[in-house]
Amino acid sequence: MSTEIRLLTSEDHYSHRLLMNHAFSQGSVVETPDPNAPPPEMKDTWGVFEAGKLQAALGIDPFQTHWGADDVLALGGIAGVATFAEARGRGFVDQLLKQSLVAMRDAGQVVSALYPFSFAFYRKYGWEWVGQKRDCKIPLRELKSAPEGRYVETVTGENRSETLSAGYTKFAKRYRGVFTTETHRWESKLSHSGNKTTYIYRYQPTGAYLLWRYEGGRVREFTGVSPAEYRGFLSLLHYLGTQAKEAKVTLPDDTPLASHLMHWDLSVTVEPVYMARVVDFGAALQKVTISPEVPNGTVTLAIHDEHAPWNHGIWKITVEQGTVTVATVIGSGADADVTADIQALSQAFWGQPSLAHLRYAGRIAVAEENGYRLLSALLPPAVVYTLDDF
Repeated sequence: MSTEIRLLTSEDHYSHRLLMNHAFSQGSVVETPDPNAPPPEMKDTWGVFEAGKLQAALGIDPFQTHWGADDVLALGGIAGVATFAEARGRGFVDQLLKQSLVAMRDAGQVVSALYPFSFAFYRKYGWEWVGQKRDCKIPLRELKSAPEGRYVETVTGENRSETLSAGYTKFAKRYRGVFTTETHRWESKLSHSGNKTTYIYRYQPTGAYLLWRYEGGRVREFTGVSPAEYRGFLSLLHYLGTQAKEAKVTLPDDTPLASHLMHWDLSVTVEPVYMARVVDFGAALQKVTISPEVPNGTVTLAIHDEHAPWNHGIWKITVEQGTVTVATVIGSGADADVTADIQALSQAFWGQPSLAHLRYAGRIAVAEENGYRLLSALLPPAVVYTLDDF
């Protein structure tokens, strides 16, 4: 039976809601739409239809992500991947993921990320884990007050996201993967829910902030990075400890928390940030500002990418006076200085794990050392992080 893949329209909204509730909400009842009300608009969602019936769907959320201090890249966030139970195992998601790569390339989204139900499943299509985050449980009784705590203030009012945006951006530019303030999901992070208040605390001298929920002692966002900011926020948590036993907070891999608190009851779990993929290698590399220390030179890189043929092949990358040019060349894989599949190449592009780590792990092959050194300078190690779920 033939299938059709297309973008969903407002007329598909009810069918899409049925699918989402079936896949993610344990079959919650979906109310029949009001025939007199216009259906909501559908954006950036692809569906597979068979005999006119929606069988599976996939959404591409458009984000802008900081790439260190100097760059912003367009990122496609894959979300809402679902198939009705009776339609599973028939390759519908396979078709959607391949279509998503074409759609993201056409939209200029040079990189992509997702939160997987299975790492092995998405790895087949070129996504791979990047970054390491630290999920911490902090025993509040072990924290001490500090003079910097007097500079922590409560933020209220209607324009809270505008008040926090400068501190957010300062934090975001330290990493690769933190969304810009325009595409950060402020509403979900700042909202009150479940009859619980989200408290916003800002370190007034710098604008760094912390979001606190008594529900489970959860710190929703923590953007402190300097010693003074850490002392101020940990002092605040010390006093919140009169009403909560511990604080759960997720922090980037470069967190200095251990220098402020070390105790047997401090629990730290290391997890990947998410899975990510380079969608369009040539375009992505040319959008990244390179360090002035990168020397002039040329490296040939062989990339294996069966699902994005525009990436597959041998690339000649030339650096001349701080300008990078890339072009595909004809040749066999044996002709390349460095060889990688798209999974390893995507990790190296994000910078965590680094190209050196990937070589040590046997994930890339090096035939020429000068070319490898130049590629290492073009794809330096970095810390990957995000504050958003999607």
